[in-house]
Amino acid sequence: MSVNIPIVNAPNLYVDNLQIAWASNTALTGAAGAARDSTNANDIILSSSVTINGGAQGAINRLDTGTLAASTRYNVFAVGDSTGNNTAGALLSTSLTAPTLPIGYDMFRRIGTVFTDGSVHFLLGWWYGNGNSRTFYYDVGISELSGGSSATFAALDLATSLPAVRCQAIFDATYTPNGATDVAEFLPFGSSATSGMIRFGYGVAGAQVGMVTVPVALDSGVPKVQYKVTAGDTLTLLTSGYIESL
Repeated sequence: MSVNIPIVNAPNLYVDNLQIAWASNTALTGAAGAARDSTNANDIILSSSVTINGGAQGAINRLDTGTLAASTRYNVFAVGDSTGNNTAGALLSTSLTAPTLPIGYDMFRRIGTVFTDGSVHFLLGWWYGNGNSRTFYYDVGISELSGGSSATFAALDLATSLPAVRCQAIFDATYTPNGATDVAEFLPFGSSATSGMIRFGYGVAGAQVGMVTVPVALDSGVPKVQYKVTAGDTLTLLTSGYIESL
């Protein structure tokens, strides 16, 4: 009689649920769910939703260290204890890869990003997606380029509106070309292509408004894209949101 050999799948860096939501000017919520930790060694399981208080620090479901600051990017982490002695929760940190964990916790996984404004309030926005792919939309778009007119590819720094990871920026674009055949062109930072990977233009010589999704790459940890327009044209961009893979 033969013995059945179980099929064992290698662990993968999954994320299941753990959706983030804006709760107040200084608080977020994290839904129940699970994720593989950042080292792909253990599972972090939130059995119920949590409230993440950015106005406090040094413990689970809070800011890791310091105090909430104005105009700052914060990474949101699911946090767990591999011994099972401490209940899993969440944490806010300015660090992308090394949050300061509360005593008793030894594993983490980034599950999103949030920004504060000049009044030290979390920017209102909307997160979508249950798996590794997540889409975020700002309630009010972030201005990144006003009347841009570069006729050669120019880098655009998006550190004030995007997480510090490779992702796709969702832009609200206002393009004003002089000619009907003119287009605005986009590339990820670092590309040496001579024509745009993404193009925007409606084929008329007049102001055009629409949405465009552009791949983003990092420049020493700073998210950037490149853009150019035909000489004499102008381009204005608001970051409406982004798509990222956790």
